[in-house]
Formats: sequence, C-alpha cells, structure tokens
Amino acid sequence: MKTFNLIDQPWIPVKGGKIGLADTFRQAHQIQGLASETSLVDVSLLRLLLTIAQRVYPTDADRLRLWRQGSFDDRVQHYLNRWRQAFELFPEDEAQRPFFQCTDMPTRSTSPINKLPIHMASGDTVTFADHHVDGRARLPFDEVARNLVATQFFGLGGLTGYNKSPSFQ
Repeated sequence: MKTFNLIDQPWIPVKGGKIGLADTFRQAHQIQGLASETSLVDVSLLRLLLTIAQRVYPTDADRLRLWRQGSFDDRVQHYLNRWRQAFELFPEDEAQRPFFQCTDMPTRSTSPINKLPIHMASGDTVTFADHHVDGRARLPFDEVARNLVATQFFGLGGLTGYNKSPSFQ
C-alpha cells in the first residue's frame, strides 16, 4: 500500500517548490511565501503550521525566545517525530487514524474526488473557469493533503457542502 507522510513528503507549496512539514519548519526563516492553488489553501496551511508551533512553544516566553532566535529549533523536529504516525495520510495499519480524517463514522455514500477541493467544480457547483467533471478528476497525494486541510478548516464554517457532519472520511 502507498504511504504518504506529511512530515517528509513534499506537499506544502512554497515559492520555489514543495516541501514537507519538517523542512517547512527548518527553512521557515528563508521561505518567501506559500504558493498553493488558492488563498483558502494557503490560509489553511498557515493555520496548521501555527497550531503545531503553538503546541511546541506553548508559552509567551517560549515564543519570545523563538522570535529573538530567528528560526525554529530542534523541538519542532522532536514533536513531529514523536507524532509521525499521526501525519500519515494513508496509514498501513487499518487501526491507525489517517491524518485529519475520521474512521469511526459510518459511510453514507461516496463522492467524487473533485468534491474535496473547495475551488473545484463538482456536481451542480459549476464555476466559470473550472471544467472538472465528476468521476474523471484525479488528484496527486500532495494536492489531496492540502485540500483535506482546507476542507476541514473551512468545512466547520459550512463552506464545503458537508453540513451534516464536520468531518469526513
């Protein structure tokens, strides 16, 4: 089975390429900006990165020291390594929860993959310049990961069409 761990795999688009979570924190002081498909994805990625940073540096004193330091230290890498399994998009062990997904919810129905990205047309949500057709779209794993983060963050606001449940499989 194919695995895709968000710590190591390049999935975060920055100016100049794509990098994984570990490199994002290692190179944060050099990154010129995010370069996702849409600003909704950029904002979602920034929220995820901020969540990790606040978890690793929980106090104001920690954050002030980090600010003066000018770059992240090894604590972020230790945190990512400690929670490595939680960042697996497609875990090999079926008992393990995939990144940002619920596995204990009953599946009501399946949807085409182009329903995941907020900015893609799907079903009767046609857009002027998007010509994706249900059942024909294919998304690479890095794009699936980015859009999963965006859909989970914006889905709670009702912007994704999944109003009955705030999470999806």
